[in-house]
Amino acid sequence: MTQVRAYVDGFNLYYGLREDTALVISADSDLCPAIRSLKRLRPNKRVIAAFPPNRRSDDLRRAVDAAFTIGAAKIRQAQLPASVPTTAGIMLMRPPHWC
Repeated sequence: MTQVRAYVDGFNLYYGLREDTALVISADSDLCPAIRSLKRLRPNKRVIAAFPPNRRSDDLRRAVDAAFTIGAAKIRQAQLPASVPTTAGIMLMRPPHWC
């Protein structure tokens, strides 16, 4: 499945839900066609873009109802510990540059 297809499938799912707002955490302008289609078909649905630190897309900002940038400190606060064991005993390690 391509990334664009995943976006379209996600917005198709959102189209049928009762929720009125979707939060998209991305700065990928490939989302724009799916967002524009959703807004055309369901103008009452709101889409908000949350851009990762040091990322933005003017095209995506224009396609959504609102946008903001997630601060680097918020990303650091939301991370899992440096290592997480799986139920099989395998240690999953966070990349050092994420700290």
